[in-house]
Amino acid sequence: LVAVVERWNPYAWVRQDLFGFADLLAIRGNETLAVQTTSGNNVAARLDKIRATHAAALWLEAPTRKIVVHGWRKNRSARPTQKMAMPGNRPGGVSNPRPLT
Repeated sequence: LVAVVERWNPYAWVRQDLFGFADLLAIRGNETLAVQTTSGNNVAARLDKIRATHAAALWLEAPTRKIVVHGWRKNRSARPTQKMAMPGNRPGGVSNPRPLT
């Protein structure tokens, strides 16, 4: 089950993420995944932003909640490729996520 949780703020002309870091929310069994999507070149910047967000630290306090940064880019064959990274429960930690299928 996946839902878009990013919203457009017409007064400020900006997109606002849920809790300042989530574009999508996915639920499978007892696992809840907050997903931040971005261009492939901005994955590192998004990870830094999430690590600096107090709400993300609170989100990760529960063992069943995870955060994934999903970066997209086009390669030379014009097929989209993806790169995923997940901030760990410790500051600066990154681990490979298990994709939701």
